[in-house]
Amino acid sequence: METKRDKKRAMAQLGIKKLVNYQIAPINSILDENDTFVIAPPSAYRSEIFQIPALMFPGLTLVIEPTVTLLYERVGKLQLYDVRADYIDSSRTNEENVNILRKAQKGKLELLFVTPERLQNQRFQREIEDVFISLVVVDEAHCVTSWGYGFQSAFLKIGEFIDSLPDSPTKIALTAAALPQEREDICELLFMKQANVFINSLYRSNLHFVKYVCNTDLEKIDRMRHLLNGRDYQSCVVYCNTVNMTDRVYKTLNELFPEKVVEHHSKMDSAERKENDLLFLNGERRIMVATSSSYLGLNSSDVDLVIHFDLPRSPMDYYQQAGRAGQLGQASKCVLLYNENDYIMNRAIISKTDNVAVRERMLVALDQMKEYANSSTCLAQQLLSVLGETLDTPCGKCINCQKGRVKVPI
Repeated sequence: METKRDKKRAMAQLGIKKLVNYQIAPINSILDENDTFVIAPPSAYRSEIFQIPALMFPGLTLVIEPTVTLLYERVGKLQLYDVRADYIDSSRTNEENVNILRKAQKGKLELLFVTPERLQNQRFQREIEDVFISLVVVDEAHCVTSWGYGFQSAFLKIGEFIDSLPDSPTKIALTAAALPQEREDICELLFMKQANVFINSLYRSNLHFVKYVCNTDLEKIDRMRHLLNGRDYQSCVVYCNTVNMTDRVYKTLNELFPEKVVEHHSKMDSAERKENDLLFLNGERRIMVATSSSYLGLNSSDVDLVIHFDLPRSPMDYYQQAGRAGQLGQASKCVLLYNENDYIMNRAIISKTDNVAVRERMLVALDQMKEYANSSTCLAQQLLSVLGETLDTPCGKCINCQKGRVKVPI
């Protein structure tokens, strides 16, 4: 496939002056029309890896994002650079969505963003057949398995949809972390053919991992209040496992810090979610309380405090969410507030999973998360070890290293 413009012009349009090493090889792989899987930390500007080829190849690049929040954020940023990008979602009228598809059919769009659910819409399936698609991107690709086997089966059908497209587009998957077995599963589910896999180090020395064992939710609230009062943070994301807990924590923090807090979860009106996201991204509100399953990947680069009010269900989920902090390299805290009941509740939920193999894998991951919460050794070493990477020396910065007075090697 011939490219329609050179790499320097595409970079210039996106405001990119220079590529770094971890970007060069994946971009070249995509330009050679190889299926490509990229694993890199949230701060690594992974989007540029597919955006540059998207502006170089003829036809459309279809980008699949896990949440509508990411649609708005990604498209809004691209449009600032005069990139012909748009999204389709349920907050728009049928007429608006059809008009966007017409633009794609006429070659007037370069990137189109959708969520996995849209791929199952029959009208979308019919209309998209008349669009020449050169690339299909699955962003936050860990969701294919972690969400697909859990509560959003549409993720498991992405590969079938891509395989049904008439032009056999090149497939690109990107995520911050995926265990070896999960990488294989994702590649298989997406029907990727001999994908080139690029794995970058997950260790980020600017993240300081902290965990507190709390006997009650009141203790968690008190610890959170102390964290938010006791340091000059730029902005903070508080993750909760459920909508009900998100609402409760939001209401409590809003009383403690009036006019500083917003919330985000799937049961809110989409317009309200969008407004809250903008208030947070623009810095008008400094604290975002959100469900872990609906809020990820927003490019709020000044987040320097991430608090998990509940125990995440896997180390990978925890790393993905904690990694929203410190995206500009600033020193940041990632705090886990842990109660034994969190583990019991998560285990009860996972035990309802029908697929035996998936259930067993999820239970193992939950046990690993419990071990992390109860650990007395270097938290960074333990987290990276579970994610398949070895950190040779203790980080010297996490709460366990600080308690043991472990110094950072010079």
